[in-house]
Amino acid sequence: MMSRPKLDHEQLAAELENLSRGPFRRVLAKLLENAPSDESIAAQATKNPDRWAQTVALIARLGGYNEKLEVEGSLNLKVQQLSDSELLVLLAEYQGTLDNESNAPKLLATVDQRVSDGSGAPSPS
Repeated sequence: MMSRPKLDHEQLAAELENLSRGPFRRVLAKLLENAPSDESIAAQATKNPDRWAQTVALIARLGGYNEKLEVEGSLNLKVQQLSDSELLVLLAEYQGTLDNESNAPKLLATVDQRVSDGSGAPSPS
């Protein structure tokens, strides 16, 4: 029977208390060192395609792939300090940068109409 190295309990407790990923990375390294052979993976895919698909999905998520749409950007404004008209102008500028398939043209038309007739900000729907 193989012996396992003993972990220093105090060190491990301190790492976990500090929300360190170190303990998990060490375990992950051991797991990856013992990954199944290509033949074992092929056998699993043939015998249990549903489990193989779950495995693929799990490993993909761990590798950083996901099903969520991620949008990167930054908006560095202090909205409280802007007037209504400044907010409307900024809104129009940002909506103009949105892609044509979004609902931006419809919203922009509403903002333009309210700015031109002086009725102010759009009312919530």
